[in-house]
Amino acid sequence: MNKELRYLRDPLKLADHVRSILRNDEEPKALELARAASKDIECTVAWNHLIDYGMSKGKVNATLKLYNEVRAFGLMMSYEFELIKTRSR
Repeated sequence: MNKELRYLRDPLKLADHVRSILRNDEEPKALELARAASKDIECTVAWNHLIDYGMSKGKVNATLKLYNEVRAFGLMMSYEFELIKTRSR
């Protein structure tokens, strides 16, 4: 994990990598990477990918917990909430 983070200092590269991990349905790995990266870099887009993925899989409760975790990192944005609202319909 630390090796990956060393090469993913750019938020866009991190987000792209998280999205590619999610395409392989490796949600726990993507989540661990986003959590670790959040300590040092801005990774809003990576969190957006995780939230969108959770909603697309129908994991509404788990995604709401993830949204609250994102808020705890101080990344409260209305876009994530809109993803949740739109996907839960």
